[in-house]
Amino acid sequence: MFRYVYLLNDILLSLDLVCTLDLRPLMMVLYPHLTDEDIDPHVLSFSSHSNNRISPSLVSNYIMYCVVREKEPRICEAVSKLKQNCGTSPNRMTYPEFNTAMEAVYPLATNKSKEHYFACSLSNNNSNMFVETSLLGQVVAFIQLQEAYPKIISEINDKIHHYRTKIPAEMIEAGLRQKQGVSFVGIPSNEQAK
Repeated sequence: MFRYVYLLNDILLSLDLVCTLDLRPLMMVLYPHLTDEDIDPHVLSFSSHSNNRISPSLVSNYIMYCVVREKEPRICEAVSKLKQNCGTSPNRMTYPEFNTAMEAVYPLATNKSKEHYFACSLSNNNSNMFVETSLLGQVVAFIQLQEAYPKIISEINDKIHHYRTKIPAEMIEAGLRQKQGVSFVGIPSNEQAK
């Protein structure tokens, strides 16, 4: 889990996040399997969680909050797919079962990475053969993100830039003022609108 969060932090630190509306294009790239309807609750929850501010650390805190509550979209999708392709038990897997499931879930993963991260998960487990599916979902999410890492940063920046062209200039200016220490709630006040 921590490798996944560290990798996400590297991505977040390379972004120029200005206003909370930047979260939507960020999530669209990080979680391409989510629809707009799936993203909306995360945007609202993040806005509430961060008091309508945005920064890499606030986004990281929100993602960690989702991971701890088992609601992080990439990990949830990975766990769901592993359970659909599991062997004898839907809640735990042996390495051969995990290897077979990975062929269906994420066939681009190398055998070396699958073996390594399964062994790491197994070493943190009480069993000598089985690893919980929820933990293996985190492994799958990490491997997927690690593979996409080189292109994901530029893709997020492009998406944010494209998305900002649709946002009223007042909101972007308010976001910049917030970064400089001025309060921002996401919607220009009546004084700003005049």
